[in-house]
Amino acid sequence: MAERDGDERPWISSHTRSEAAIVGRCEFCAWYAVADSHTAMVQRYQDHLRETHPDAWLRA
Repeated sequence: MAERDGDERPWISSHTRSEAAIVGRCEFCAWYAVADSHTAMVQRYQDHLRETHPDAWLRA
């Protein structure tokens, strides 16, 4: 995802590959998750934002 001037990044959108797993972290809290695909990580992260940080989820 390319960041443009003026774009707000309310969360950490980069994921790190660790062997076959993808690790995602939330900038707002200590939440993190491990998934085996980028699609699964996006789903988990969106679920987390919607449940825990609804204002950030609405901006996403």
